[in-house]
Amino acid sequence: MMSMACGRGALEAFSKYTSHLPRNLPVAVAVSGGCDSLALTALTAKVFDRVVGLVVDHKLRDASTEEAAQANCLVTELGAQAHTLTLDWGVKGLPEPGKVQTRARQKRYSALLEQCQVWGIKTLLVGHHLGDQYENFLHRFAMGSGIEGLGGMYSISTWPGYPNTKIVRPLLTLKKCDLVEVCRREGLDWVEDPTNKTTDYVRNHYRNVLEENPVILDGVKQLTKSCYDTRAVISEQVRSHVISLTNINTKYGYIGVDRAKLLSVTPPIAKRSLSALIRSVMCSPEYQFRYAVLEKSYKTLMSYDGKPFSVGKAVVAPITDRTIGIYKSLNHDDSLKSKTPIRPGETILWENRWEIQLKPKTTNSQLQEQYFVRNMGRKEYEFATRGIRRIRSTPLPPVSARSSLPVITDAAGRVLLIPHFQFAERNVTISARVSFEPKYSVEDVLLNH
Repeated sequence: MMSMACGRGALEAFSKYTSHLPRNLPVAVAVSGGCDSLALTALTAKVFDRVVGLVVDHKLRDASTEEAAQANCLVTELGAQAHTLTLDWGVKGLPEPGKVQTRARQKRYSALLEQCQVWGIKTLLVGHHLGDQYENFLHRFAMGSGIEGLGGMYSISTWPGYPNTKIVRPLLTLKKCDLVEVCRREGLDWVEDPTNKTTDYVRNHYRNVLEENPVILDGVKQLTKSCYDTRAVISEQVRSHVISLTNINTKYGYIGVDRAKLLSVTPPIAKRSLSALIRSVMCSPEYQFRYAVLEKSYKTLMSYDGKPFSVGKAVVAPITDRTIGIYKSLNHDDSLKSKTPIRPGETILWENRWEIQLKPKTTNSQLQEQYFVRNMGRKEYEFATRGIRRIRSTPLPPVSARSSLPVITDAAGRVLLIPHFQFAERNVTISARVSFEPKYSVEDVLLNH
């Protein structure tokens, strides 16, 4: 992670870090209107034939729409196609102050990558630079992160749910002053985000620490590089181990794991493999476990007594003497509040895991009638399986995880169908096809490890 004198070699460094990308294919650039993203747009337009600047209007400040329009014009002047994405915060409005930045980041990336997917663009360039990398180190250090967090941002990564679009950070070797110089040479009048100077956000404190303490900055540089290299080695070991362990049960949506094999590697690899498996079942590649939680789970498995235990929104329970199952577990009371509407003829992806298609049994069925999908409760499970001997030979998930399976109800909340157990109320005029089609594969989780 070398830096250079301000402004010198910016184009050369950019060209080097994007040399693996075909110059004739379209690329998208995430544009905020700030110095970093405009410098990135300018460099990209000099190297690639077809550039789309995706300008994001966060709607977080009164002036955001005006600033987005200004950025749109600058992108066009640089020879790129400009397109504005406006974030919609819905009826609930902005999240509470402490969560604004996190939620804005999630919505921003989802909007950017959704547009890339619509247009068939396989590469999204973002403007993180060397200073961002060092700030990220201090932030993760303060949060108690391990090697994964302290290694900093990857130059190439993906975002959960969008594995076909690569997020590329070609400016990670450049300093902020390099990007300022690029903008000045191009005559670009960028927008200064006032939140970058406020003390309301912790990251701004880290930036001040690095600017005012060159000794600390030098140490952070060395540690970031060391953690980055170490992480690469560990991640590959975890990936190989998880792939060898994974045995997905598509009927009930859980992963079966040989406990002895899981624990046969060194503790750091075993703990990270356990984390990846659990996040895969949860369909939450970005979920971050605290080290203490993984440590406790690992110790439980080392001296396992066969009792189910919870980790995050998952349950670990025995299948056989050698095999454990990792199941998604949802609170039934919460599920009653978040039922998902579905009509005959529709297909939905429920809980990012189950593809559910509702079919009318007869041509007289009311296609406009609305039904709902929610989690199955314990009483419903017991009722649906009572006296059904033929399923007793099939391994069933533990009681605490059965609520992750779907049921179909009418508008009044009466359960009509429990697809996993072929249960249907009498005279029901609909049927349901359910298949396990997780939005995030194990590979998605490993890419976000």
